Amino acid sequence: CRHPPAVEFADAQHRLESPVGSTLSYSCRLGFSLIPGVSPTITCLQNFTWSQAPRLCQRVQCPSPVIPHGSEISPRRSEYIFGQQVEFQCNHG
Repeated sequence: CRHPPAVEFADAQHRLESPVGSTLSYSCRLGFSLIPGVSPTITCLQNFTWSQAPRLCQRVQCPSPVIPHGSEISPRRSEYIFGQQVEFQCNHG
């Protein structure tokens, strides 16, 4: 098998060619995590194509931050996605 299929938000550890029966694993990019229960591995099939690669990665979810002696001033949410910024201000005093 030659080039493995592209998987959104993931990268493959790929060799130029892979023999029939060999496997290849994907890893999620920074800010994404593997969807629970999904295998990050595909297999080179007898017809020299790769098995289908499912959707593997999801954005990392972060809880709302705890801000001692301050408060959040950006739109408040219960969760944020990786890389999203939160604005806050300190209490007076």
